[in-house]
Amino acid sequence: MQRDDVERRVLDAFGRAMGQFSMLRPGDRVAVGVSGGKDSLCLLHALVRHQRRAPVSHELIAVTIEQGKFKAPITTLASQIEGLGVRWVVREDPGTLRLVRRLQPPPATQPLPGRRGARLHDGGARSHG
Repeated sequence: MQRDDVERRVLDAFGRAMGQFSMLRPGDRVAVGVSGGKDSLCLLHALVRHQRRAPVSHELIAVTIEQGKFKAPITTLASQIEGLGVRWVVREDPGTLRLVRRLQPPPATQPLPGRRGARLHDGGARSHG
């Protein structure tokens, strides 16, 4: 099966489900949580394609909550999301950011808290005591 066939089948099923379950009303604002992963980007692309042919007018907004857990800067998604013509809102979650920073693993040369002699080696914790 060709990529275009798969895309068409997925989008057709997506459109049928949107209509069957009356998921949109005229003037709705749909916020799509975007983490940068395949699933959230796929959903955003599908919603953009659906919006172009939907019988009701609605607004799409991509939303990302920066929690300090992303492996790469989330801003690398800006051009892709803006290229879809979707407004992108990025907010920081200060509480989670503080927690993530506090729970960062200690450097490999430092003992782990509460464990005498425990150190990080090769990406994992090992006890040497």
